Amino acid sequence: MEVRTSNKLFVFFLVFILVSIPFFLVEPVVSDDGNENIGWELLDNNKVLYIWNQYNDYYFNTSNGVQFGNHYDEFWTHNVLMLGYYAGGNWNLIYRTDELTGFSKTLETDSQTYINATIWKDLTYGSYTFRLAIRYHLGVNDSDLTVIPYIKNLGIAIPYDIGFGWEMKDIKIANTYENDWIRLYNGTNWTSYRLNQIMDNKFTNMGNDTIFYLEGINEGKYFKRTLYLSWASTLNYLLWVKSRPGQYNAPVSLFINAGKLAVGQEKYTMMHWLDSDEWLGISSTQYNSSCGSTLSHTLAEALDGTDYWAHSVNENHWFILDLGDNYLIKKVKSRSVTSSDPEDVNVYVSMNVTDWGTAVASHVTTWQDTLTWVEVDSTDKIGRYIKIEAIKTEDGVNRYIQWGDVLSSPSSPFTIFDVFGDLATKTYYFNSYAVGECWATHPEYMVDGSYLTSASETIDGTVEFLDDNTFNVGIPGSFGEIFAVEIRACGFYRLGDNPADIILRPVFAKVDGDNHVYDCPAKTTPGSDTWSEWFDITSDTNAPTWDTWANVATLRCDVESVIPGHTILYCSRVEIRVTYYPPAETVILHPDAEGTRQQWLPYPSGTHWTKVDDVSTNPDEDATYVYTNVQNLNEEFNHETSGFTGTNITNVTLTARAKAVYSDDVEYTSSSDGYIYNNSASYALTRGATTGTVLVDMDTSRVGQQGTPIWQNQTAANSNQKLYSGSVVRAGQYVTSFPAVTVTRIEFMLNKSGLPTGTASVTIRSATGDTLLGTIGTINVATLTTTPTWYAFTTTPIVVTPAQNARFMIEYAGGNSANYVNMRFQSTNVIVFGARTTYNGVLYAAYSNDCTFRIKYYQYQVDRLYYFFDTSSLPDDATITAVTLNLYCQSDYSTTDFKITVQSGMPTYPHDPLVGGDFNMASYTGDGGTLTTVGISVLGWNVLTLNSTGRGWINKTSWTKFCLRSSRDIGNNNPTGNEYIYLATRSTMIPSNYPYLTITFTVPTPATLNLGVNVGGTRYGAPSNSTLSTSYADKTYTWAVNPATGIGWTESNITALQSSLLSSLVPCSNITIRCTQVYFTVEYSFIMSFDINRSSFDFGIVNTNSYEYSNQTSTQYTFEIYNNGTCAIDIDVNGTNATATGVSAWVLSAANGNNKYTMELYNLTTGWWILALTRDTWYSNMPPGNIRANLRMKTPTTFYSGKQMSCHIYLWASVH
Repeated sequence: MEVRTSNKLFVFFLVFILVSIPFFLVEPVVSDDGNENIGWELLDNNKVLYIWNQYNDYYFNTSNGVQFGNHYDEFWTHNVLMLGYYAGGNWNLIYRTDELTGFSKTLETDSQTYINATIWKDLTYGSYTFRLAIRYHLGVNDSDLTVIPYIKNLGIAIPYDIGFGWEMKDIKIANTYENDWIRLYNGTNWTSYRLNQIMDNKFTNMGNDTIFYLEGINEGKYFKRTLYLSWASTLNYLLWVKSRPGQYNAPVSLFINAGKLAVGQEKYTMMHWLDSDEWLGISSTQYNSSCGSTLSHTLAEALDGTDYWAHSVNENHWFILDLGDNYLIKKVKSRSVTSSDPEDVNVYVSMNVTDWGTAVASHVTTWQDTLTWVEVDSTDKIGRYIKIEAIKTEDGVNRYIQWGDVLSSPSSPFTIFDVFGDLATKTYYFNSYAVGECWATHPEYMVDGSYLTSASETIDGTVEFLDDNTFNVGIPGSFGEIFAVEIRACGFYRLGDNPADIILRPVFAKVDGDNHVYDCPAKTTPGSDTWSEWFDITSDTNAPTWDTWANVATLRCDVESVIPGHTILYCSRVEIRVTYYPPAETVILHPDAEGTRQQWLPYPSGTHWTKVDDVSTNPDEDATYVYTNVQNLNEEFNHETSGFTGTNITNVTLTARAKAVYSDDVEYTSSSDGYIYNNSASYALTRGATTGTVLVDMDTSRVGQQGTPIWQNQTAANSNQKLYSGSVVRAGQYVTSFPAVTVTRIEFMLNKSGLPTGTASVTIRSATGDTLLGTIGTINVATLTTTPTWYAFTTTPIVVTPAQNARFMIEYAGGNSANYVNMRFQSTNVIVFGARTTYNGVLYAAYSNDCTFRIKYYQYQVDRLYYFFDTSSLPDDATITAVTLNLYCQSDYSTTDFKITVQSGMPTYPHDPLVGGDFNMASYTGDGGTLTTVGISVLGWNVLTLNSTGRGWINKTSWTKFCLRSSRDIGNNNPTGNEYIYLATRSTMIPSNYPYLTITFTVPTPATLNLGVNVGGTRYGAPSNSTLSTSYADKTYTWAVNPATGIGWTESNITALQSSLLSSLVPCSNITIRCTQVYFTVEYSFIMSFDINRSSFDFGIVNTNSYEYSNQTSTQYTFEIYNNGTCAIDIDVNGTNATATGVSAWVLSAANGNNKYTMELYNLTTGWWILALTRDTWYSNMPPGNIRANLRMKTPTTFYSGKQMSCHIYLWASVH
């Protein structure tokens, strides 16, 4: 799809008009105003309505009314507008928009200042008649979309209080259900509630803060993704958050009482909506430090949007954010409306909190007196920390600062700062190609590393295979965990030629990924504007799991030309971009005590935890273990404490080494619940078509065929056309735009004169080149009557393809002027789709009248149905013994019965999502099982049993894909009537009618293990079980956040954490699970900072971030920094003597044989001072003066499991 290039934000907008409502317009594909500040387009063949203003972009799906934002595969809530009334204090539902059809639609705009998209419907309830409408309004300066529910009384007065309701369910912020919260003002304070818990909360008094935020925490690279809904605080409203069965997150509903309606009265309300943009979502979670706060107006609250920040001190005001990982920062934004807004701001980015370097954004003066975000482009820089420093405020006297919302009316707090950036990335390019599989001209230019020289091609479908890239295979894994892999191309087609495209198709381990199409620009030379967008191939078909950088090294790519007509297509370079998380440090924590529950048994007898605490990489396995042969028993262990401080914990992984012990095979049956598959259908209007029209989200889908007879004719006749040798030898009707069909019958009105002999033929000829398409029949002319009579010809049906202009002719080359054949015609022009034509052996003649004829053909529709079953949950070692496909028949329209036949086109066909080319019958073979339509149960279940061939198609590691076809379709039997039935699909509104597979199988090890953690007495299990084999193997699951809180882990969490093993067995008594080793692996980034402030060298023990020491008289001074192992130490030392002379230089030398590190600093008054770091002793001979030493310990390079160490730092001075 083409999307207009813009520098604005991309915004997700969720509209509450559901699947049954076709949306808005079918007018021009591009708006005609050309206004960059506001406008609309219809995209993707009118499937998407796109509206924009200078700030945001919104997308609506016109076929079903469900939004897609700028990501076409995401929607974050299922929204429904409801209309009801209040009686006795209770809400009573009248209508829901997802249960209505037939809405009227309009789009109105002045092309300069606004766009209104409106839908409405006139409705009746009892004796009351009214109009229900919804308008979406976007102004050129609007920062969000206005949603206006509206009702107008069209009949008698309505004495009840009318109410609008807006329900939001199926909540999955950022397209994931986990870690979703609602944040709002509950009448007392701003509070966040986790939606995945039991809730029944009502809010009617939210003060001026009538807004709520749905927030997804830690979504990929984002700290927070947010959508909000706001409304006027003066309305009579109820906000209700109530859990519901079948909903992972508690739905949120807003009810607004609009009051009674007099005759002709109309009422409406306004709500405002904005979904999360591409910014990172900064909150107090990223707060590191600040210059301070005043009167409880903290920076943390301002970052969360629950208060403004105030600091009443005359100084430069600053705060530091910790992003937790290295990000490439590209821009920042802020806003404030107070009397002491920041007026002049500098922004810095760094890998640490000391070396800030040059500001990435200097003297920002646009963040004051604005309620809307103001973006500032910054110098691109990678860093983990961001420092924001206000060097001037609106308070010119005291330089006090207030940052947030104080002055708006009514004021409502908002978040004050956000960051736009990406995780750290690496870019490579393809530097080799396969000789013999390449473009025609200079294929080497595509891999020479320069985008200024280009390979070129003029033939459509030519592939250059790029068989290597510049990634250094010798360092896989050195950069960290891969987050995303993308590719792009630099290419263009010659200016003035036909438009052309480049297809990039990644190749993973010799198998193809998906096609990614670059709609190339027309240029004369390559440049920065000839690069495609980055195509994300992380989740392509056949893509690896990207758990190793070796997959980047082996990545290959096909570069395919798409050239219509005469065009020169150029490509100069194809790049790979890898986004990754920086590597984390790890510590392993083994069991050290019993946990809360011990429901398994120990072997040998004794304490449970000692059977699984093996620290070896080669554990003793069957010598000691815990075991169970009972379903759903829980075994838990306490673990060693972490022993580290100042850490940023990124992952906690539980590993259990386990196996299953069994005595014999058992047969089991697994039935899907109908939720594990997708389905689609397609149809074509000609027999043998290779492409079809795709149907999706249909409640029911057809399978079978339909043949509808069609006649074209002209039966008037008042003249004769003679046919004989030496004169006209062909005569008939020229028909324009005849469709691509099979002609089964042609009739002419004929007679003879005299005694002609021989044979006449009835044919169809193409008007292009006079190609003979076929002869449908012949007749002995001697048998013709002497009076005009209809004669029908049906012997051999003729296929006309493609649609074209054609001649339908009676052909006779015998006889003479006394013995000839007459063809009747009408001497006037009767029909508009053709005219009479004759042929004398040399030329065709055309007339302005029509032949007398009848043509019969059939209009065919062939329907095929496709099912996609996720059967990857089947055990890899399962032996499948029986499979049934269970189908609910909605209706049977067959006048000719047939067999529903299962065929396979795996692994390639059909695609998901379905494409037109999947219709091609040549892509499917075999007979996997059949179900006859004779006696099929309508409005009931029918069982199609797969035979051995069909059972062999079940894919135990991925998706099983079926094509359902009619046996008469497979047999190429032309239908002459209705030969089809309707089957319920996954999209039906009745879940109990979903089709499903029942698979019967045997497994040698029918046991699984659920890994979990016990946090605060509650067990949180992994979402899926680990399958056990008959040999010991490590089973793992990783929690990126604490499942109890939905936010990051803390050291106190780890200290109290327990591991949990839950048995899951196929019910039988001959299976036992054994576990011989359990441990946690904690990944973290280690940051430890502290200051040592001295007036003299004295004694102290440092175990906090800042410590002030008292004077001591001892001549030996020691302090300790506790650490779990050897450390990489980065030290900054600043010294001053009594005369305030500063340090001029320092050098950190390499370690000597005594493992001693020496730093020398030069004091201009006293000479050289030596600061030595060792692990043994510290002695000091204190010369005059004071020293301030700032020591910062960072990122340990190695941790030794099970070893507790302390690093002693000793400090002394000597003069050279």
